[in-house]
Amino acid sequence: MKTVVLIISIVFSFCSIAQKAGKFKDKRDGKVYPTVKIGEQTWLAENLNAATFRNGDPIPEAKTLEEWDKAGLNQQPAWCYYDFRKIQDDPVNGSKYGKLYNWYAVIDSRGLAPEGWSVSTDDDWTVLSNAVGGKEKAGLWLKSNSGWDNSMGNANGYDKYGFCAVPAGIVEQIGSSNFAFKGHRGEFWTTSPSKEISGTNLKYSISYRFQSHVINGVDDWLHRDAESNDRSDGRSVRCVKD
Repeated sequence: MKTVVLIISIVFSFCSIAQKAGKFKDKRDGKVYPTVKIGEQTWLAENLNAATFRNGDPIPEAKTLEEWDKAGLNQQPAWCYYDFRKIQDDPVNGSKYGKLYNWYAVIDSRGLAPEGWSVSTDDDWTVLSNAVGGKEKAGLWLKSNSGWDNSMGNANGYDKYGFCAVPAGIVEQIGSSNFAFKGHRGEFWTTSPSKEISGTNLKYSISYRFQSHVINGVDDWLHRDAESNDRSDGRSVRCVKD
């Protein structure tokens, strides 16, 4: 009898998880994204990889760091792959990690997200974090179960909900742009601004960060960053169903 109950429980659990998963086809390019329902939200379970806005206009691709810097300085949208200086890495990184976008692409009025979806907000990430037990657990539960740098021990997550946060790295704007943190961080823009520093070109917006390790050991928190992420940085994007 116990065996029967156990089998029924396993099947029920499997079906419950399976019902949360789905697929979405972006009509802009025909790309099919996995989706996952967590709590009351449905998310793309893969980083956005679109090269056009919702209205069909192309999103400018930065092919050099100078082009990336110029787009940020002029507050113009741009995307790139990590690391486009290594041409052979472009297709691999694009299919695995999606594109990195600056914040000006994220908030462009032509729409970065597919029709029926929105680029996630600060509130969306708060709801997601709460749904999986809070920021202290969210990193471990939402990180992919492979691909993270394990040089200081196992840094992979459990991917309990199928969100599959991957360590795509960023284009970091510190004086001039450079690539950083692939394998160590997955950082995601929100559409939510944070602050602008008067008399300077420093303008920040809110993003969320998963990471592998810190000096004092494993860090599985989901971090909310509001004052250290320049809008010219390149970060990943996740979308939420409207």
